[in-house]
Amino acid sequence: MKNKKPAAVSNAFTPDISRKRQEYRKKRKLKASILVLIASLLLFAAAVFIFGFMGTTVIRSLTIEAGDDMVSASDFFEDDVRAFFVSQDEIDTSKPGAYDLTVRNGVLFYHVTLNIEDTVPPTAKPKQVRIRQGNGQVSAMDFVKSVSDKTEVRAEFETPPDFSKAGDSNVTVILSDLGGNTTRIESKITVFPEEVSPSITVEAGYADLSVRDFLSQDAPEYEGDCIVTQVGEDLFHKVGSTKIEIMYCSAVYTVTVTVEDTKPPAGYIMNRATYKGVPIPAEDFVKTFYDETKVSVSYTEEPDFDETGYKVLEIVLEDGGKNTRTYKVTLTVMPDTEKPIISAEDRTVYIGDNIRFSEGVTATDNCDGELEVTVDIGDFDRETPGTYPIKFTATDKSGNTAEKTVNFTLTQKFAYSYTQEVIDSLFTPVFNEIVNEHMTEKDKMRAIYDYVRENISYNGTSEKSDWEQEAYRGLRSKQGDSFTFYAISRKLLTMAGIENKEVQRINSDSSHYWNMVLYNGEWYHFDTCPHYKDYPIDSFMLTDKEAADYSKQTGGYYTYK
Repeated sequence: MKNKKPAAVSNAFTPDISRKRQEYRKKRKLKASILVLIASLLLFAAAVFIFGFMGTTVIRSLTIEAGDDMVSASDFFEDDVRAFFVSQDEIDTSKPGAYDLTVRNGVLFYHVTLNIEDTVPPTAKPKQVRIRQGNGQVSAMDFVKSVSDKTEVRAEFETPPDFSKAGDSNVTVILSDLGGNTTRIESKITVFPEEVSPSITVEAGYADLSVRDFLSQDAPEYEGDCIVTQVGEDLFHKVGSTKIEIMYCSAVYTVTVTVEDTKPPAGYIMNRATYKGVPIPAEDFVKTFYDETKVSVSYTEEPDFDETGYKVLEIVLEDGGKNTRTYKVTLTVMPDTEKPIISAEDRTVYIGDNIRFSEGVTATDNCDGELEVTVDIGDFDRETPGTYPIKFTATDKSGNTAEKTVNFTLTQKFAYSYTQEVIDSLFTPVFNEIVNEHMTEKDKMRAIYDYVRENISYNGTSEKSDWEQEAYRGLRSKQGDSFTFYAISRKLLTMAGIENKEVQRINSDSSHYWNMVLYNGEWYHFDTCPHYKDYPIDSFMLTDKEAADYSKQTGGYYTYK
């Protein structure tokens, strides 16, 4: 049986196959276009990048002064670029020279040069040198006390001195830096004879200084050898060096005594107790010091004084030679339960007086010392006679409060009526004692001021109905209030022929009186009454400005019309 022939394949395209082939060709063209576009953009960016850096101006050489800060790689470009050094060893700017460097800016590398120059000569202070004959050579730098330069400095003698010749010689030293700059300084060398040492060192507390201390063991002594400089005992109780003069063999030498302290301090130590919240210094644990130099005492760790109980502390004693010794001590911190003590007494006061209720009243505490006292005057009536309870209160830091009530008896003051003859008979001897005709007007005022200030005491009472009557009463009793001081001063000033007038404080619940005096056409404040103890002032002839300044400090002490 014969095989059948295969069926013939048609070359004709179907519509579906034709459409797919067209879409495939379009996609290939689109991909090719995109690739071309990307390549063009990359080439354009690279060109911009390369030509941009090629357009940056490079500074091929920079110069800085020795010792200046090192430049950055970006300093080698005129434009603001981000550049960095390539494999550069750290450069010491204190060493002048030309340094070849490589900097990179983007993808490009540049060879540049950094020049370090030293154009400033060194500065220095000379130092006098003193050596002993035969003690070897001295270098030129030994004559330099301090030197300042940005580079290394060398020293050499202009002419080498003769170290073997005893006596004083002038020395010139040439200082040269790495930049070739030079400076000359003038100094002096003193060569001591072999027998004399230019310096000695002694232990603190040394008390028998003599010329022999500066001489060699075999050196002879001569009549007239002595310590020329007057040396006090305190020299040997302070660590340090001091130059003194000695005379040896009829010649005067300047030598140095160095005091050192090599022995640690000691002390007689005792334990201490305190109350809560009351710190005590470390020195309080030491009853007595034993050392030749000044000793300071401190805690190794500051204790907590607000925590009650027993504490073991360490205190350190340190002397002038920095030697230390540490001791263990016991601190007892106790709770404070004790009330303050208020001291106040019954008083008799008078209608019209400037009554200061807290005057003479104090409060003391076992821990806090003197405390502030507050006063409650209750229904006290300054115009109605009677006995009034006045309560005083004080509280310490631990909250313990004390109270004390006393009686203030308010009464009418007795009216005085002294004749002019009686008044003058009391004032005239006083005036003649403190003032004489040889005094200037200002001297007379000063004498009157001093007398009243020193001889009259303040008790807060006066009779203000007549100033001259009060002047007599105050001078006779030697006490009163500000009106009394004013009245006595007025009487004496008037007797001296000095024009004066009364001034009274205003806008205050407590009164105050003082005088004003006329001197060379100007009025001055003249206040002989004692002032606040916390604000002392010499109120003799105060200007208006000085009185105003004092008022600012005291809350209106001199407030007047």
